[in-house]
Amino acid sequence: MARVKYRGIMYSKYSTHLGNSLVLFHSRGDKSLAPIPASIMGIRRKRGQYEAVIRRQKPLPSNSSDPFGMYPHFPAK
Repeated sequence: MARVKYRGIMYSKYSTHLGNSLVLFHSRGDKSLAPIPASIMGIRRKRGQYEAVIRRQKPLPSNSSDPFGMYPHFPAK
């Protein structure tokens, strides 16, 4: 599938729409851990449920500065 609308939000695979493929997920579903940025590489329907194949984003090197740090009211990092 190229895209799916779920709970009012449009999700797309990376090759269909880069912006709609960007997600955050919690490792092993553990919400006490920091969310991990990723891209949706594929979407499929399995047994009546949607399943997304995701790939983690490459982390910034530790000596990099946060490019969004100058925007304190913009919730990105």
